[in-house]
Amino acid sequence: MILALLLAVLLGPIGLIYATPVGGVILLLVTIFGWPTLVAPVVAWILSIIIAPIAVIRHNDWAPKTPPQ
Repeated sequence: MILALLLAVLLGPIGLIYATPVGGVILLLVTIFGWPTLVAPVVAWILSIIIAPIAVIRHNDWAPKTPPQ
């Protein structure tokens, strides 16, 4: 979770691709196409910081608790 949060803080939507590829690509597209407003990239960056730990928690809840044998 620390790595996902660190990547999201430093790289924004590109770092979010580590935690959730679909969400990262969507926010990256919002950033690219919304750059003239300067509001969309800032909102996308903040959302990526919020979504990254949530995506990791959801993934860890879904993953099996014991290794396969």
